[in-house]
Amino acid sequence: MPSLFDPFHLNGLRLRNRVVMAPMVSDYATEDGEVTLRLISYYGERADGGVGLITVEATAVSPNGRLGQNQLGIWADDQLQGLRYLVERIHATGAMVAVQLHHAGRQSSFGARTHADLVAPSPIPSPTLPLSKPRELAPAEVRAIVPDFARAARRAVTAGFDAIEVHAAHGYLLNQFLSPFSNYRTDEYGGDLEGRLRFPLEVLSAVRAAAGPDFPVGVRISADEYVPGGHTLAESAVVARRLVESGAHYIHVSSGVPGGHAPPDASGSDFSATVLLARGVKQVLTVNGLAAPVIAVGRVIRPSTARRIVEEGLADLVAVGRAVLADPLWVRKAAAGLDDEIRVCSGCRDCIHHERGCPPLAKRAG
Repeated sequence: MPSLFDPFHLNGLRLRNRVVMAPMVSDYATEDGEVTLRLISYYGERADGGVGLITVEATAVSPNGRLGQNQLGIWADDQLQGLRYLVERIHATGAMVAVQLHHAGRQSSFGARTHADLVAPSPIPSPTLPLSKPRELAPAEVRAIVPDFARAARRAVTAGFDAIEVHAAHGYLLNQFLSPFSNYRTDEYGGDLEGRLRFPLEVLSAVRAAAGPDFPVGVRISADEYVPGGHTLAESAVVARRLVESGAHYIHVSSGVPGGHAPPDASGSDFSATVLLARGVKQVLTVNGLAAPVIAVGRVIRPSTARRIVEEGLADLVAVGRAVLADPLWVRKAAAGLDDEIRVCSGCRDCIHHERGCPPLAKRAG
């Protein structure tokens, strides 16, 4: 039986355990998207805490694709030195580190605030920015974004990252193309699933080519968008299969888009239904003879939950998010059997943007 704390090999990359720090936007970068000491400290503390793989938050591949003003960037060579320092700090702990490549598309709150050129597959506002109508990308403009991801991938390799995760979830640009909820196009980048998949597959191919054939590249998807007219598991399982067949080394299964409802708790379980979506994707990949690992995520707060996910084969790795913000030593304590000493996440959702981190920690500190 596999264990949460067994080493795991991800396309040749050895992880010291199966716990992944989920990517969560911190807004700790500079206004130019550069790494800060605060960002290095933030990730270094979680790496010190024993996480096997740190997935660095959504990192913008172009300045006009930024989600927010202080989003981390990987669109310029000037950003490389800071990224190298970040990678070195994480590696010093024995953890591996991936970077998540991202373009916000119509969800760029930075673009909406600065009246920048918001772009999307179709001229439909995001539910989070109802007054900001995006411009529909022409086919040539869609193709012109692909090299942004490729250049970002080359910088990721140069900076020393161990893996790349392409962000195609949560209603951002690649997800906008994938989803019938946001893509109303009738040209080669829209229509049926084959058309809606075209742009994400072009990005994946370009990233793979830029990073090298053996460099681990995964994709994060929203397997159920929980919104009328959006993806459900049936279509997303096909998406996952096509991504793996096209070279994705792993699939990170999340859920939801802006405008949708929150995933329900799985009946009789202490995790969200998103974990069951990961199980569904894993089953489809297995049936099709595809061995790519699946990462599960979704309100995994207690080590007992993470252990169960791995031991019961619901997923190969477990992404833990807010729980390691509440207690950076979550993994070390869990590995030592000290579950009762873990500071448990309350689910208040204010953790990342609070001035001093997790609000209970800030309160205790002063």
